[in-house]
Amino acid sequence: MRYWFPSSHRMLPVTFLVLSAFLHPLQAHSDSPSGNELIARINSRPLGVTEIRHARITLRKEGRIQDAYEVVTLRKQESNQASTLFLMRSPVPLRGTAFLLRESLAAGTPGCRIWLSLPTADHVLEIDSSFWADPLLGSDFTYQDWRLWLPVRDLRPGEVRKTSCRAGPCYRLNVWPANPTAAQQLNWIRANLYIDSKRWVLLKAEYFYHATPAPERIFEALDFQRVGNIWSPRRMTMTTTANSQQTTVGLLGVWYNQSIPAIFMDPRQLPFLSKPFDRMFKNLLGKHAL
Repeated sequence: MRYWFPSSHRMLPVTFLVLSAFLHPLQAHSDSPSGNELIARINSRPLGVTEIRHARITLRKEGRIQDAYEVVTLRKQESNQASTLFLMRSPVPLRGTAFLLRESLAAGTPGCRIWLSLPTADHVLEIDSSFWADPLLGSDFTYQDWRLWLPVRDLRPGEVRKTSCRAGPCYRLNVWPANPTAAQQLNWIRANLYIDSKRWVLLKAEYFYHATPAPERIFEALDFQRVGNIWSPRRMTMTTTANSQQTTVGLLGVWYNQSIPAIFMDPRQLPFLSKPFDRMFKNLLGKHAL
């Protein structure tokens, strides 16, 4: 078992999302990797068989805190299939809100499916792909921003350029939706992805929704720490530039290779998971529980 707690003043995960790993250097012939190679590197990053993340999500508008949530995500990965459970723990009125995101890189399978359960209902809704780009809990993150992998089947990679990021040298990769269906799901017309050229992690993403010179939504993964062979960001932000709103995900704790029972990855069980979670994992959160 691997575990890690950041100090109290340094926080974060998702998403990602989700979006960190230590990878071997590129082959000698790949000094200038293609877009497909960069995407493949990110998607093949080691993340452990399972992962449990405890985080605080804070919503700010013009610098002022509007809302704050305590969440736990449980992720289980097998080969080229992964399931991620998002479970709200506070505030009390939203406790029990849950969604399950199931994704696959295997050809001939659905790339992603998402189910949602609200504490006011005892049934589960499968979210149509046309709503995957909707904001989650009024935040700047959408449902699909919590995907583990870049949706390779939905992306058409373009130019790769060497540039400089806050963390040091990086690559900038331009991507577009691969087809009209992908464009509807992603809901942006193009994006710039910034990938660390030493650790091969996604550092930043800029999303363009219209033919404008400036991005309208910006993701950043910050303050990375290495856990075994995994590089994990302790803070992630998503900023919506038009309304000066920003959502921060701050990591309170992360655990790898814990046993996660199948019940937590079953969409039919979403309305009933708060009590089983407390019974099995509350002691794991310990003093970091809000």
